Amino acid sequence: MGYRQTTNYDPLFVTAKTRPKRPFNWVQWIGVGGEIAAVGILLWHLLVRLEALHARDIPVQYGTLAALVGMTLINSRKEDVPEVEDDLQKKRNRSFLTATLVFLGLLALVAVGVDLVA
Repeated sequence: MGYRQTTNYDPLFVTAKTRPKRPFNWVQWIGVGGEIAAVGILLWHLLVRLEALHARDIPVQYGTLAALVGMTLINSRKEDVPEVEDDLQKKRNRSFLTATLVFLGLLALVAVGVDLVA
């Protein structure tokens, strides 16, 4: 019997957004190291670009790559998702999502406006 014959197979299953599981294991700590390295690389790049540091430049792509790898490793284990049964909590979640989308929409409009003016 294959995985498609089981009753719980769902090809469109998406895990819910939860925080990383604690305490961190060794893989997650490597991810923390990657994030610290990313911050260091990006600060180095910024200081060289501002000519505050006279050294060889490190491409910004290395810092971005370190940040993405670190984030992936930190999120390799996630906490279990609690079920939301409360109607009040569902309304709060919906209103928070709506407020976030409105804020991001206004931020995008401001960015486009600034880009058109400049």
